[in-house]
Amino acid sequence: MAENWTNAHTLMYFLFGFSHLTDWKVTDEEKEESIRIAEKYFDGVPDWDSVYREVQSEYIMDLGVPNPTEEGLKKVQTLTIKCAEAWADSVDKKHKPLELLLRDAMSLAKADGNFDDTEKHLINALAKAWNVDVKVD
Repeated sequence: MAENWTNAHTLMYFLFGFSHLTDWKVTDEEKEESIRIAEKYFDGVPDWDSVYREVQSEYIMDLGVPNPTEEGLKKVQTLTIKCAEAWADSVDKKHKPLELLLRDAMSLAKADGNFDDTEKHLINALAKAWNVDVKVD
C-alpha cells in the first residue's frame, strides 16, 4: 500500500474492490455511495475525492492495468478482503464492524439500481467466512 495510506484508505479499498469485483466496473453512483459510507466512520477527512482517487490508482496498479493478469486479479481479491478485515480490526468490536461493513456493502451494491446475484453471492460468502449474521436472497 502507498506510504500515506490511512485507515480511511483501507476502508475505501474494500468498498472500491467490492464494487469492481462484482461486475468489473464502478459507477458514479457507487463512487458517491462509497464516499457516503466512509464519511460515516471518519471525521476530519478533508478531501474524500482524493482518498478515492488514491485508492483507485493503487487498485488499478495492483490489478495490472493496462494488461490485467490472473495474478493481478487474485491480488486485488485478496487485498479487498484483507482491507475489510484490517478496518474491522481497528474498530471497537462492540459495534460489530464486519456486520456493519456487510450492511454497507448491500447499500453499495444497490447504489447503481441493480442488486444482482453476483453481489448477493459475495455478501453471503463473506458473511459465512466471517461468521456474521447477514444474509441476502
